[in-house]
Amino acid sequence: FFSFFVFFLVFSFFVFFFFYLCVFFFFFFFFFFFKQKTAYEMLRSLVGSEMCIRDSYRDYCEKCDSSCYSCETAKDSCTKCNPGYYIYGTKCFRTCPSGTVVEGTSCIVCSSPCYNCTRTPDTCTSCVDDTYILYKGKCITSCPPLTVFYPPFKTCIDCSTGCNSCTWNESEGLYTPLCSDCSAGLKILNSTCYLACPENFTETSDGRSCISAEDKTTGLEKDEFPILPHLMVLAISAGVIAVV
Repeated sequence: FFSFFVFFLVFSFFVFFFFYLCVFFFFFFFFFFFKQKTAYEMLRSLVGSEMCIRDSYRDYCEKCDSSCYSCETAKDSCTKCNPGYYIYGTKCFRTCPSGTVVEGTSCIVCSSPCYNCTRTPDTCTSCVDDTYILYKGKCITSCPPLTVFYPPFKTCIDCSTGCNSCTWNESEGLYTPLCSDCSAGLKILNSTCYLACPENFTETSDGRSCISAEDKTTGLEKDEFPILPHLMVLAISAGVIAVV
């Protein structure tokens, strides 16, 4: 009986030992893999400035680039930027690169045909090539009415008030806008539009320009009475003949 009791105790010990050993290994491996997976996912998606990398040999965490708030796949592959930075692609910039504009916390590509832009993607500050002309934040192919192309800056400039059309006069490298035609009711004098002709000037017969009073008088004598001198000569000659 005693030997049976001893055998039962030894057998029970090994059974319970094996059972608890199996339970221990089960919970150990379950906790280990669960913890690694959870830590990897949390660090990758929630914890700022850190990421975890899993390779075939080990799992490890690496600090993101100083401009990144969070990153993945590489320390400089940002998914979110720290304050004061703007994200463009997977990079964070303090100032948005050329061809982009700030929108919220991101850099947005300028709308074509803008090359550079400001405030909004379609407010241009320069155009993609010389086939376009910059005018009031837009890239256009030709200047609209009441404007003239300004060569130095490849842009359109508004004609002066009252001008229907204007041109440029280049003198010693300086461009000066010249009015070539005035709006209805205005008179042009020396490339400037007037509501009424200045002192010592009078309007022409068509009412669209001003000339000096002296020039107008000379013009009338020459143009409106071209045969007057000849009539005077004939009158004098006739008088002489009558006397004779």
